[in-house]
Amino acid sequence: MAGNRLAHCHVVGHKARFLVIFGSIFGVVGLLFLAIGVGGGVSYARSGSSTDGSFLFVLFGGIGGVFTLVAAGVLYWARRISAARNWLRKHGQERWGRVDEIRRNYSVEMNGRSPFVVTVSWRDERTGRTHEAVSDYLWQRPDPELERQQVRVLVDPANPDRSLVDLGTRRASS
Repeated sequence: MAGNRLAHCHVVGHKARFLVIFGSIFGVVGLLFLAIGVGGGVSYARSGSSTDGSFLFVLFGGIGGVFTLVAAGVLYWARRISAARNWLRKHGQERWGRVDEIRRNYSVEMNGRSPFVVTVSWRDERTGRTHEAVSDYLWQRPDPELERQQVRVLVDPANPDRSLVDLGTRRASS
């Protein structure tokens, strides 16, 4: 059952804060358009006007409805990501991984800057398989000493590829 809680959250991290901001903005705009559309439409219908101006209110209401539905979906997705992160913090199995790389993720850009990510590899002693985990976005360059250390990785026991890198917990690499 624990694995099912994370079944569709392949990326555990990175996006939750951005999604909450994005979803909130879309939600406010959507509700505003929806209120204008519905309020204006009701007002227009009560006026008894025979002109075809109701199209504008239907358009506003429709756009508002779409924006509101998109916002609800985005906020739901952000909540799932946060829940998966919290689940890993509480139930994840601790592994220690070697920092392989500190690099910029150029596929993401905010205010002309791209965040850093830390790639960590760890070995599953049970299966002998090596797994890779990627940290959350870091907006300032991590300490170069990090590359010579091991960091804690919290792993979903049902799916070791689903993990959370804890850069705050380190130990010297052996």
